[in-house]
Amino acid sequence: TDMVPIGFLINFYGNSNTMLYVNNNGNVTFTSAQSQYAPQTLSSLGIEIIAPFWADVDTRNPASDVVKYGSNDMVYGHAAFGVDWVNVGYYYEQADRLLSCQLVIIDRSDIVPGDFDMEFNYNKVQWEWGNASKNSPPRAGFSDGTQSYELSGSGVEGAFMDTNVLTGLIYYNLNSSVPGRYFFSFRNGEPLP
Repeated sequence: TDMVPIGFLINFYGNSNTMLYVNNNGNVTFTSAQSQYAPQTLSSLGIEIIAPFWADVDTRNPASDVVKYGSNDMVYGHAAFGVDWVNVGYYYEQADRLLSCQLVIIDRSDIVPGDFDMEFNYNKVQWEWGNASKNSPPRAGFSDGTQSYELSGSGVEGAFMDTNVLTGLIYYNLNSSVPGRYFFSFRNGEPLP
């Protein structure tokens, strides 16, 4: 997308952001749009990125939905911005297997201006790369361009898939009791442990 408003200020690693780019390939960025489809370690990009599922998303098949986003909702009584990569296919125009994941950024300026919470939600992970990015497993996490956090299994073949009951994203959680939900808090620009 072009830059879109989040609807509130977030302090991401010390940088104040009220706008972001929604990228088709499972991530959002702050300084420029990101079209790269072959995932690598998040910090190697050298930019601020939040990536619930950075992989080779392709929404051109009629059986695939398109990426949706907006800021008209509330979560836990706080303003929120969400991005849905729900029932999306993979490159090249494939939709025989689908991905359903979501990013939710939640305003927590009630604590300190710029503070926010963030959820990665997963409902379906049936593919992990497209035809042009074979053997490049997806990455999930966030980075300021130098330091980063990635979910366990990032870059590991088969780790995030629904077929993997040991490490599949839909079966587990982080800082949540909801299967498939990974919850993070940023306070004063830094992620809490």
